[in-house]
This record gives sequence, structure tokens and C-alpha cells, in this order.
Amino acid sequence: MNNVKAAALLAVQLRGLSVESGHFYLRISEGIGGALVQHGEVFTGHSWTAGEAGHLVVQPDGPRCSCGRRGCLEALVSQPAVKQQLAQRQPGLSWQNRDSAPRVVDEVMAQAGGYLGAALSQIMLLLNPATIIIDCPWNASEVFCKAVRTTAHGNALAFTAAHTLLHFPEQRIDPANGLALAVLEQSEQRMI
Repeated sequence: MNNVKAAALLAVQLRGLSVESGHFYLRISEGIGGALVQHGEVFTGHSWTAGEAGHLVVQPDGPRCSCGRRGCLEALVSQPAVKQQLAQRQPGLSWQNRDSAPRVVDEVMAQAGGYLGAALSQIMLLLNPATIIIDCPWNASEVFCKAVRTTAHGNALAFTAAHTLLHFPEQRIDPANGLALAVLEQSEQRMI
């Protein structure tokens, strides 16, 4: 189990979400990963690659991704990608000193939120989760969250969007705690 899948289990438990419903967890950091949690378990897929949301193409002919393709979500919205976009627009600008150029930061956040919203609309349509938990360093940006919601809801079917809650936690989920939870749950299952 990787850190994103472990964090997904913890995120669902921390929110007190129903184990019967499907919930999608998306983590943005150096890369972007996701996991579908349903019936208290992480869906891994046939080759254990389910949830690789960072490689959904959201801008055809966009920047090259580490996977070799162009326009992947990860190439546009990961921490390194946003860091690069901020520095390109204003040398020395970063998320940490965002108050020095709020207009520029808002432009980058709106664009990143739009890309993420486009990816989330695809996840909504394919998986139809009850909740999508977005574990992201930019959740404090109202501009980012609004762009995510607007684009996701605008690109998904209205009925699907109306029945999918987008949750932006204020605190990041620690994958180490998720791994500990997964180990505990596995040991409990063996005892039964």
C-alpha cells in the first residue's frame, strides 16, 4: 500500500464518511495521486495503478509530464508545477511569500483550480463518488477552491455534480498515520 492509498483510508475515517459509499481521495504534493475507498477498502485495480489521477490529461499539448505525455494534471498542478508557474510570472514569488503579489498568485491559483476541476469532473463521471477529498497545499486559497468547484460542476453532469461533495480539508492528511491505520485494520482482520 502506498502513502496516498493509506492517507485515503485515514481521510475517509477522519471525516466519518459512510463505508458503504464510494469516496475519492486526491493528494497533491510533489506528484498527484488518488484512491477510491469503497466498503472500507482501497480499490487498487488490476495492475495496482487505479487512482493515478495525476496522469489525467487536462490540457492537450500542455507541458511534458514525468510520465512522458503532455498536459497531465501533475505537470500543471503539482507543487513543483505551481512553484514554477509562480516564479515564471514573478521571479522569487512562491506560495510562502504569496502576500507579496496576491493578484499574480490568484491568477495561478485560478488556473490550477480550473485544471483540477476538469480532472475531478472526469472522476465524478467515471466513479460517481459520494465525496471527493482534496488534500492540497492550496486549500487556503478561496480563488483555488472556487475555480475547482466551478469547473468540476460545470464539466460534470448536473445530477452527478449535485450528488458529489467536494471537501477541502484545512489540515493535510499525514500518510504515516494512514499506514498505521491500515496495519491496525489488517491485524484486526487476521484476528477475526
